[in-house]
Amino acid sequence: MRKESETMSLKPERTSAVVQEGEVVILYSSPESLETVYATPGDIFNNRFGAFYHDDILGKRWGTKITSRDKGSWMYALEATPELWSRSLAHRTQIIYSMDASVISFQMDLRPGCVMVESGTGSGSLSHHFARCVMPTGHLHTFEFNATRAEAAREEFKRNGIAPYATVRHRDVCSGGFQVEGGALDGKADAVFLDLPAPWLAVPHAHKALKADGAVCSFSPCIEQVARTCAALRSNGFNRLYTCEALVKPFTVFSREVEMPPCSSSSSSNAPPAAKRRRTETRPMSTMKGHTSFLTFARKVPLSETEDEIDMARREAEEKKEQAAKKAKEEEEAAKEEAEVTEAAAAATTAAAAAAAAAAAGKDDAADVANASAASSVVGTSTEGK
Repeated sequence: MRKESETMSLKPERTSAVVQEGEVVILYSSPESLETVYATPGDIFNNRFGAFYHDDILGKRWGTKITSRDKGSWMYALEATPELWSRSLAHRTQIIYSMDASVISFQMDLRPGCVMVESGTGSGSLSHHFARCVMPTGHLHTFEFNATRAEAAREEFKRNGIAPYATVRHRDVCSGGFQVEGGALDGKADAVFLDLPAPWLAVPHAHKALKADGAVCSFSPCIEQVARTCAALRSNGFNRLYTCEALVKPFTVFSREVEMPPCSSSSSSNAPPAAKRRRTETRPMSTMKGHTSFLTFARKVPLSETEDEIDMARREAEEKKEQAAKKAKEEEEAAKEEAEVTEAAAAATTAAAAAAAAAAAGKDDAADVANASAASSVVGTSTEGK
């Protein structure tokens, strides 16, 4: 178990209270000036403060003030931590600093024993934060598509003592996924971090690697990337989506001497001199970083939730099908009823026309009978007269 004073170092356990050969040392002169060296007998580190001999560092306790031999300037020899390493490392890519790293680690619930997957190793800054979170019983699997950067990170992990807890692989995860030898990561990862130009392409692979309820985080500078990533997360079995931005607002604290007003309004030359007092003033700095990147978090839907959602989707589909069939039947019955009404109307019209024709034909027959009767009467009258 790690002691409280040892939890911030790169390694899970401090091997010695003094600087030993080969160990990484952070030379600190100010918050803006940190340098990294590996303690090597006979080597000399030169900067604007002078020449610092490694022999003067080796065997000294961590935190010792080291003095340059030529200028008499000094720097502190500090034990490396992920925070100090991030501020002093050689940048191969843009890095993720401690504020974002702390939010990421907290939201993904990283702790000793976790299996962590990272894509986009880059300069290895965040990798050191992840390794510290999961060691000594967990492991970090980090993937980098650039072979040169992958090899450089692999060597740094060895020199910094975290190689037993972090493995670097050269791969484009957007096309190749997070598979390792034997498929050991399938459903085994507790968390997946995506620092990629197109993170939505890696979302299906992240889902395959994660455990149920495992966490995924995407680090994207543009909101358009966030929108596409969120769409991919929703369509690939993730929920509890959450996007935030972590910004540091630094304050400046300084003190200065101010003159206290005299207690008397007398202008006599014998008046005591004005008293001076130191006053502390605190205010936000005039400049700060306005934007780093957006952090999008989500969780892989647990199996039980997935089954419930599938059942719900099936029920909704069945209900929609029943409603569509009912609507079609109603439309069919309405059309049939309308056809019957139309047919009845047509039959009535035909009957009316036939009745009218029959009536007209009856009138003609009556007229013919009347004419015939009249003619017979005329003929009868003529015969009687003769």
